[in-house]
Amino acid sequence: MTWINRLLRHREVERHLDKELRFHFDEMVNELCAKGATRAEALRVARLQFGGMEQVKEDCRDARGTRWVEDLGADLRYATRGLRKSPGFALVAVASLALGIGANTAVFSVLDYLMLQLLPGVQAPRELSALARDGGKEPDLRFSWPLYEKMRARLPAGTSAAAMTPMTTLNLAVGAAPESVRGQLVSGEYFQLFGVKPAVGRVFGPEDSKRLGGHPVAVISHGYWLRRFSGDASVVGRAVTINGAAMTIAGVAQEGFVGPHPGDNAEVWVPLQMQQELHYAQNANMNDADPKKPWPPQRGISWLMVFVRVPGGTSIQPLLDSCSAVLHADNELLGGLDSDPAWREEMRKQRVMAEPAGKGLSDMREAVSAPLSVLMITVGLVLLIACANIANLLLSRAASRRREFAVRLSIGAGRGRLIRQMLTESALLALLGGTAGLLAGVWLKDVLVRMAGSGQTTIGPGLEVPMNWHVLAFTALLCLGAGLLFGLAPALRSTRADLGTDLKSGSRTAGHEGGAHGRRWTLGKLLVVGQVAVCLVLLVGATLFALTLRNLSTVDPGFQREHVLTARIDPRTAGIPAERLPALYQELLRQVEAVPGVRTAALSLYSPLSGAARASGFYIPGLPAAPGESRVMQVNIATPGLFAAYGIQFVQGRGFTPADTEKAPLVAVINQAMAKKYFGGSAALGRQFQEGAATPPFTIVGVVRDVRMNDLREEVTPMAWFPLSQNPDEYLRSLDVRTAGDPEAMASTIRTVVNRAAPALPVRNVTALSRQFESALRQESFVARLTAVFAGIALLLACLGLYGVMAYAVSRRTAELGLRSALGATRGHVLWLVMRETLGMAVVGAVIGLGLTIASMRLAAKLLYGLSPEDPLTLACSALVLIATALFAGYLPARRASRVDPVVALRCE
Repeated sequence: MTWINRLLRHREVERHLDKELRFHFDEMVNELCAKGATRAEALRVARLQFGGMEQVKEDCRDARGTRWVEDLGADLRYATRGLRKSPGFALVAVASLALGIGANTAVFSVLDYLMLQLLPGVQAPRELSALARDGGKEPDLRFSWPLYEKMRARLPAGTSAAAMTPMTTLNLAVGAAPESVRGQLVSGEYFQLFGVKPAVGRVFGPEDSKRLGGHPVAVISHGYWLRRFSGDASVVGRAVTINGAAMTIAGVAQEGFVGPHPGDNAEVWVPLQMQQELHYAQNANMNDADPKKPWPPQRGISWLMVFVRVPGGTSIQPLLDSCSAVLHADNELLGGLDSDPAWREEMRKQRVMAEPAGKGLSDMREAVSAPLSVLMITVGLVLLIACANIANLLLSRAASRRREFAVRLSIGAGRGRLIRQMLTESALLALLGGTAGLLAGVWLKDVLVRMAGSGQTTIGPGLEVPMNWHVLAFTALLCLGAGLLFGLAPALRSTRADLGTDLKSGSRTAGHEGGAHGRRWTLGKLLVVGQVAVCLVLLVGATLFALTLRNLSTVDPGFQREHVLTARIDPRTAGIPAERLPALYQELLRQVEAVPGVRTAALSLYSPLSGAARASGFYIPGLPAAPGESRVMQVNIATPGLFAAYGIQFVQGRGFTPADTEKAPLVAVINQAMAKKYFGGSAALGRQFQEGAATPPFTIVGVVRDVRMNDLREEVTPMAWFPLSQNPDEYLRSLDVRTAGDPEAMASTIRTVVNRAAPALPVRNVTALSRQFESALRQESFVARLTAVFAGIALLLACLGLYGVMAYAVSRRTAELGLRSALGATRGHVLWLVMRETLGMAVVGAVIGLGLTIASMRLAAKLLYGLSPEDPLTLACSALVLIATALFAGYLPARRASRVDPVVALRCE
């Protein structure tokens, strides 16, 4: 009979064993009787020779090899009965574990998705790389199409490459129902590079990169196919419109592939040779190029990311050397080496480097890595506190069972067997808590994503975080670790019995925990001290993050965020030709300003805190740049009403006027930072600068207060605004409206007016600027809220733990306290006696916690704003709050101790 059969047919095996042993015993008795012994004597001798029947059975069971499984089953049944007899304990323990494990599972699932998972089909992080130019201050990931083709032609054997744009928003219309989708323009090698097969139809191949403007086809993602077309296979060949260009759906990508940018899922891909037809014009570095002509043939426009794939075990260095040689040759063709010495030196230093991209490239990852790490540590500490609480509960339960353990040890049970049984109880608790925690984690991760909201680079809605085997394995390890953490110490401590004392004393006074034997620092108290210390770390962290949020909320951004409505428009993707832009802008402003309640309206390239930006180098006539100095300013183009719409104050000069026409001298308004850095502050008015050495100069006609355009934390950088009237062919993307009342109440009206003025113009994100301001703080708000919630839970758990330890200690010391009262101790004296112990644990825990806090908060320093990680006021206030709360938790047991009736207490003893 096999091992598994012996295990599954346990009852049958037992019957056979009993029958077999009985047979041999009877045979022995019969044999003795045949030799002349009486029946009684034969039975006595047979029992002596055969041995105890149960002992023989135990030996046989050990020989089967299934004993440990049978013991485990018995232990589980025993543990289940024990939990059913203590439903309150079981409920508290499972709920604490479910909270701790669920929170850890939720945070880890998001962390795993954004930070740890490899892209589909990638086996190692360095198998896939993104190429970048090295040699400047920061690596530049942009290359031109001609340069990419040259590099690809010289790739070592076995390697592959593909070019693509960063993620962009496309205006996709199926019939007459346009919608904004995320997508990429890609080369024909894109899907082969990632090993993506078509689910339906086909994906792109090298033949889709041959002809400029000759590939009007698109591939959609599996998710978009299900969402938009309900998984209809006849979608292949269907006509759609993307950014005004007629396209045909060629196929659906395989399930699970959403591009190389985790958290920013692509829904549609289009051949990059369709750049001109799609009006794509973003994220480019131009040098001696014409942005109005198609980009793919132009060597001077760097706009594509290049991903390469190198087989495992192969060095990427030959590929980088080959690409660097191509880059140097390309720089020569661009004339870079004939420019000024600084530029020539920069070109000479340029090399092609590789950034590991096996996990994809993600701006979101950079933005959320620190907050997620802080949250991971926070929920880990909460679970640690929960485990300490459960360990204390198990210690209390085990203390009441010491007589039982002493009896079992005295009749032959091994200590290891008892430890195994107690660990089985802990494992059962961990399993129940882990199962509940996993279910809670599935719900909590969605809550986590929703709370993170729709900030510019934070976790946003629509992000689907899967529960994969990584998360399940993490949860399983967490359960195992938690079970050992809260179960091992009580098991070891409780089975270290003094048989004589425990058997004499019985369960009423047995136990080393609780102070019955006068020990000052028991294991339970040490656990409480640890809980207090960890709780202080969380409390200080939550306070610092809340103060950071307050500090950022009160930052002066340089503009008035109230009563301003912004809307994103996109005339470029709508296919509106440049010559029609002036009339479109004029009509938009006329109709919007005619809406009752609108004070003024303006158009600009981008609004503050929108996540968009444009930068440009500049020259100052008569003030050459110092060697190695790079002069870069942020640029915006706007209509005259922009400064009034945002309430941006002028320090000097004027804004734009109707006199600033295309034929008039070029003018600009700069911020105080630029005026102070390059023009001596107040002397800036009337000075000139140029965007290029050969371009006409701009005269500074106004200086405005510094405006935080990109981030509330960032230092204000030099910035200049130019009038739209002198740049009439610019595609502006922000409609800015100052209202008399609530701007959100006018959102639908403004959207309707824009649709009426320009029916083909996409309008997105019609929102109040104050909401945009809040979105800019969403990451800080997210961290502050979650750390506050978990710090509150940790404080509650720590106080419950302290209350439990003190209440148990008081119950064990009833006789002692009664005796003290009988000898003349007042209620106040007894009260202080107990409170002193509580205060001692709280103070020791707070002192240890302060040390941990100072060491740990430095890791989160970059998330703080306007205060130090060692802010003394925060540390002191948090410690005082924690000690006060701990004293409150200890007051109830102390009050009960002070009311012990000496007569009753002594009678009980």
